Amino acid sequence: MTYLLTTSNPVGAEIRRVLRELLTEASERAGVAARLDVHVDVHEVRKSLKKARAALKLVRVRVPDYLDHKVRYRDLGRRLSSLRDAAAVVETLGLLGPELAEVTSPELVAGQQRLLLDRRDAIAQAAGLELRAVAPLLAAAAADVDQIRFDTTGDPLRAGLEREYRRGRTLAGALHVGDDAVRFHAWRKRAKEHRYHIELLFGEGPESAPFGALTDLLGTAQDVSVLLEFIDEQGADALHSALTDLRARLQAQALELAAELYAPSSADMSAALLGRPIASTSTSR
Repeated sequence: MTYLLTTSNPVGAEIRRVLRELLTEASERAGVAARLDVHVDVHEVRKSLKKARAALKLVRVRVPDYLDHKVRYRDLGRRLSSLRDAAAVVETLGLLGPELAEVTSPELVAGQQRLLLDRRDAIAQAAGLELRAVAPLLAAAAADVDQIRFDTTGDPLRAGLEREYRRGRTLAGALHVGDDAVRFHAWRKRAKEHRYHIELLFGEGPESAPFGALTDLLGTAQDVSVLLEFIDEQGADALHSALTDLRARLQAQALELAAELYAPSSADMSAALLGRPIASTSTSR
C-alpha cells in the first residue's frame, strides 16, 4: 500500500482507508504459514501498527473513541516488542562492534554477540507463534475501521499537524545530553509521528527526510539503551562505559539537528508545508 492520503476524498474516509490497508497488510504478513524471516515480519507488522496509530492521532480530537483504538493498536504491537528488541540489539552490536572492540577487546564484543544471538533465536521460536496469534486480531481491527466516527469540520489536518509537532518541539526543548533514556525515547516517538504525518500528506521524500534522519539517530540511541540493559545483566563493565559514551554522542547529534528542525513555530511549520500542494494518489492500491 501507499501511506498517502488522497485529497479528492473526505478526510474521514481517507483515514479509514489508510487504517484498513495498514491493518490488513499487517494481518496478512503476521498470518503467513511459511515464514522466511520472523524478525523482518515482526518489524513490518509493528511498523504498520505505528503508522496506523500516527494516522489516527493526526485527527484524534475529531475521533470520540480515539483512545479505544489507540490502546488496541498499541497493545497488539507490544505483544511483539520483545523479539524486536532482541533483534535490534544484535543489529546494533553488529554495527558498532568494530568501534567497541577498539576501546575494549574483540573477544569481549564477540562473546556478547554470541549471547545476544542465542537470546534472539530463543525468543524467535515463540515469536512465530505469537505472530500467527495476532493475525486474526489484526484482521478484526481492520474490519472494525468502518465503525470509527469522525468529526472533520474545519481543517483537521492542519490542526493535527501543528498539535503533534508542538508536542515533539516541547519535549526536544527540555532535553539535554545524558538525560534519562526514557525521556529521549518519548521524544523519538513524537518525532516519528511527525515524520509519518508528513509522509501521510506528501509521501516519502524531501519533506519527511530530515525527520527521518532525526528518528534514525534517536532510534540508534534507543537501541544502545536496550543493549546497555543487557550488557549490565552480563556484568560487562568495559562495554558499559563505551556504550554510554556512544549514546551521549548520538543524543548530542540528535539535539543539534532538532535545534534546526524545530526552529519554526508550529504555525510557520504548517504554513511552509501546507503552502505546497499535498500529494494526491489513486485509492486503488
